[in-house]
Amino acid sequence: MIKIFRKLLMWICIVVLIVSSGILLKLLVFDSWNESKINESARELYYEPETENKFSSLLDLNGDIVGWISIEDTNIDYPVLRSPKEDSDFYLSHNYKKEKSKYGSIFLSYDNYSEEAKNIVLYGHHMADGKMFADLMKFSDLEFYRKHPIIKFDTLNEEGNWKIISVFKTNTLSDQGEIFNYTISNFSNPKNFIEYIEEIKKRSLINIPIVAGADDKLLTLSTCSYEFKGFRTVVVAKKVKEGESLEIDTSLASKSENPLMPQCWYDRYGGVAPS
Repeated sequence: MIKIFRKLLMWICIVVLIVSSGILLKLLVFDSWNESKINESARELYYEPETENKFSSLLDLNGDIVGWISIEDTNIDYPVLRSPKEDSDFYLSHNYKKEKSKYGSIFLSYDNYSEEAKNIVLYGHHMADGKMFADLMKFSDLEFYRKHPIIKFDTLNEEGNWKIISVFKTNTLSDQGEIFNYTISNFSNPKNFIEYIEEIKKRSLINIPIVAGADDKLLTLSTCSYEFKGFRTVVVAKKVKEGESLEIDTSLASKSENPLMPQCWYDRYGGVAPS
């Protein structure tokens, strides 16, 4: 009887191992491969056709597509989706074909897509295999920023280059300290907008020698950051104006010695918040 029990237990363990291995294989290999194929098809539709409107083929598939985001030498090279009015989280769990996907899409909120918005906020998952917005984490490193100071974000109406002005960490839970609202789209007056720019500058992990003013427009990229529960890594850039040079002397950038961090950061690591 004991021998039978041992054999039964052994076979149960083998079955569990096989099933677990199959699940891991799907999660770590097949899902990643499938996502790569899906996004590669989007890139073929966007980059290859020689048409007046390079979004036309993508729009035939999904009218929620409003732009394309890319950063040179990173995995960030994706269509940007506008959330449906009735479901702001739809593209957290759906790809650009509206298929269910744990990778989701790069997306913005329904009411954040307008020519008047002073701050366009894009959201994307931080995936373990480096896809979606995972590469935003690398901008905490000074040398990485120096090699990638510009974001390319094209809308349906125009192409655009954006110079990074701030990289910061922030909390989304009130028990970790005061919550800084970096998702504001519009501002009541120029003074409030300038004050907002000052806030993201003093939070920046890198001192970036790019000045933004009241007549500028911002692009904000946000992804999950795992230093604390609910943390975010945020990269903010300003739009390059017509006639403005794309040249940036990144050698002038430096690591910030005391960026403003959420209170939970000081509770764990010590230090004093800048006044």
